[in-house]
Amino acid sequence: MAKLGKADLRGMSRTRTGLDWLKWARTWMDIPVATGAEMPKGLARVRNVTSRREAGRALVAGRAMGGVPEVLEVLDFGAGCPPEGKTRTVSWRTLDRRASSDARKAQWLMAVSRWLRAHQGPPSILELGTCMGSGAACLMGAAGPDAQYVGLEGSPTLADITQDRVHRIAPDAKVQMQVGPFERTLPTVIDSEGPFDVVFLDGHHDGAALVDQFRRLRPCLRPGGVFIVDDIRWSKGMHAAWRELAEADDVWALDLFRMGLMGLDDCHCNAPSAGVRRIPVRLLA
Repeated sequence: MAKLGKADLRGMSRTRTGLDWLKWARTWMDIPVATGAEMPKGLARVRNVTSRREAGRALVAGRAMGGVPEVLEVLDFGAGCPPEGKTRTVSWRTLDRRASSDARKAQWLMAVSRWLRAHQGPPSILELGTCMGSGAACLMGAAGPDAQYVGLEGSPTLADITQDRVHRIAPDAKVQMQVGPFERTLPTVIDSEGPFDVVFLDGHHDGAALVDQFRRLRPCLRPGGVFIVDDIRWSKGMHAAWRELAEADDVWALDLFRMGLMGLDDCHCNAPSAGVRRIPVRLLA
């Protein structure tokens, strides 16, 4: 795939309707399915034994709604917002429903964390864009008591909720929150934290931003570690960025449909994969 220009990566045509998703599904089915030799060794098995019921329990167990007001005032630095951020008022129930991980995504987050723990010990996790901490709760709930978590979140309100939520599900874990726009917090993390076993990119739904974050964080990923990219079909620009990164010669990549996984070495694979592979439909996220 040829390297794309900024105009391609900033394509903001959002995926909104059922017809939009149907079009994505048709193109997704054209991607070759990963064989056993192209799948990180044992990951599919770990995902298979991580049930939706278990994932649902992890989502509920970490929920930190005690004492949280019904309506939240959040500061948004995401795609389409001005550099100083945009203040939004939203019900936490609405935000939790629309922007948090669901059970299918949760299964994969838990599986990746559990799989890395088995291969490399308690993982060190970095998340860009924590929202209300549902993804963090799933990752940390399966990571073991000695895991470490660093979360970057633009909104102080959401950062507090995330920290409380992670502490509820992983009370012995080391948790650190960095609050503010990524252009301010990310250099600090790169300079002083890491390396990381998991880097979860879920904070700025813009293709050019995704490419920039990946390239800056690439040296921070521990050998055998995994990038998780959420919402890879959020827009045409996000998908173009995902494909540009995932099709690099030195990257293995699994397309989970709404999320994607990438690694920089064989990552315990039986053999290196060539190009992007997708998971079987039964493992859809």
